[in-house]
This record gives sequence, C-alpha cells and structure tokens, in this order.
Amino acid sequence: MTTPIFILSLPRSGSTLLQRLLLSSNECASLGETSLLLRFLGDSNSVTRFANYRESNLELSFRDLRDHYPDFPKKYDEMVHSSMLSLYTFLAEDKKYFIDKTPRYTLIAEEIKRTFPNAKIIVLWRHPLAIASSISKTFFKGKWRFDDFLVDFYVGWDRLYSFSQKHADSICSIRYEDLLTTPDLELKKLEKFIGFPESSLSAEAELPTLIGRLGDPKRESENSKVDSSRGQAWQEDFSNWYRQKWARQFYTSARSAHLDELGYDAPKFIETTLIPHGLIDGIKEYRYHKKKVSKELRLTQEIFQREYISPYGISPELLESDEALEWDS
Repeated sequence: MTTPIFILSLPRSGSTLLQRLLLSSNECASLGETSLLLRFLGDSNSVTRFANYRESNLELSFRDLRDHYPDFPKKYDEMVHSSMLSLYTFLAEDKKYFIDKTPRYTLIAEEIKRTFPNAKIIVLWRHPLAIASSISKTFFKGKWRFDDFLVDFYVGWDRLYSFSQKHADSICSIRYEDLLTTPDLELKKLEKFIGFPESSLSAEAELPTLIGRLGDPKRESENSKVDSSRGQAWQEDFSNWYRQKWARQFYTSARSAHLDELGYDAPKFIETTLIPHGLIDGIKEYRYHKKKVSKELRLTQEIFQREYISPYGISPELLESDEALEWDS
C-alpha cells in the first residue's frame, strides 16, 4: 500500500519546488494539487463550505449520526483512510509514495494527522510577508489585495503553527529559505524523515515537470534546478504606508513570537512612523482595493442568487438560534 506524503504550507511558500524535488528521487508520484481531502475532512469548525444543497443541513446530519452512533466518527475516519489509501495507491502506480498537497490543507491539518497517523507530513515555512509579495506579483500583477487569501494568512498560518508545535516529534518542518540557501542539508533531513535511499535527493538534480491544472502557475517558466539566488528582494515591495500597515496588522504579538521562534526577523518597516511612507501610492492602492472589494461582493451576491445558494445556516450555531427561525418563517 502506498504511503502518502502531505506537504502543508501557505500559498507561494515553495511547495511546488519541494514537490518537484521529492519527485526527482523517483520514489514518488504526484499530480499538481489534488485537494481531494477537502471534500472528506473538516466540519464547520474548520472549513466553511457553500453549496446549493445546503451544507449546513449536511452538518446537522453528521451531528445526528454522532449523537446516535457514538462510533460514527471513528468509522468515518476509517472509511476515509481506507478509501484514500486505495486511491493513492492507484494514483502512485508502482511508486512507494504519493505526494498530496494544497495550501488549504492547513485548515484540516489536525484531521489529516488523525486520519493518516502513519503518513509523512512535511510542514514548509516561508516568511509570511514574502508570501504576500509573491501572491501580489503572481496573481494580481503587483496589486496589493489578498481577499482570496486572507483565510491563509489569518487562519491557515495560526493553525499550521499550532499543529507544528503539537506534533513536532512526528512531522518534519523546514523553511523555504533554507531549502534555497542550504539545499543539501535540508534534503538530507527529508531523506531521513521519509525513508528515502541515501543520496536519492540532490539540489543538482533535474526537476521533473509537473502535470495538472493546479499548483504554481509559474512552474513551467522556472529553472529546472534549485535557484539559490532568490533572497530578501520581497522587502522592497512594501514600498508605501498601505502595504506597511497591512504587514503591521499581521504582526500581532503572538505571531511575532511565532516568527521569532521560526527564525524570521521583523523587517524595519513594521515600526510605525510619523510620516506615512509613499503617501500618494498608498492612497491609490487603498482606493483600488476598496473598488475591487465592492465589485467582488456584488459578483458573489449574483453567483449566490443564480446558483440558489442561501446564506441560511452558515454555521450550525445559527441554525439553533432565533435568527434561524426567522429564515424559515
């Protein structure tokens, strides 16, 4: 039976590079970002889903099953474990390992660990402000807006940190920055953790091309080997007060402590200044973002109406409140 390897990281953290490095060992198979487990794991406490069949009713059904069949959660996990291992084995063909990754797996990290206790889980870190810079350049042509990714920064990061602390003895944590600057050391660490044959991973290896629609959109244009030239250029992208304010909002006291522990220093622009830096550019970006948010809210409303998706019962708690009764009255 194939052993799954899960890469847990935020978007634009280098997970595709790591995926290609692991594939170069010839011990693994993979396909872009399958995201399969997001269909099967995670209740309303960890994942919010919208569908025209009313996801909230399915959540209540699961509650009924748990209430009346105490072993239901265990049996459900066993079913997911058995079915997915069978599927991973099919996808891996003759390979020993199958790599499954997608950024939103950070939301269900605990569920993945519980359901696949023998899986190899790699937590990949990158400085979150470098991630923000990369998202801006990759998906928004350098514009500063992250509405599609706020759940990654404000929920995914915190859950991933808690997960990595809780399971530190049974997972492998590495930093993207170290993978670039000291790749041989990090690859040896991965070889030992996963159980690859010695010297099966090399920074000089030709990186295989990934197939699949999801994953790093720039992967085809990137080098076929590890590029160690990437440095701290992302700091230059925090060039006005609006971007610097966003960075300061992310840097809560708790996250600052977490980042220090991971070896990430706070950049100087985190400090508040009396004179806003890049005043005019910041105002332009602020107005641009507000305009985009308004447009996206209208588009979301249109989609919900067209697809008959109701906000009714966004959370099970709402279903049991007086407000839920008003929806049905």
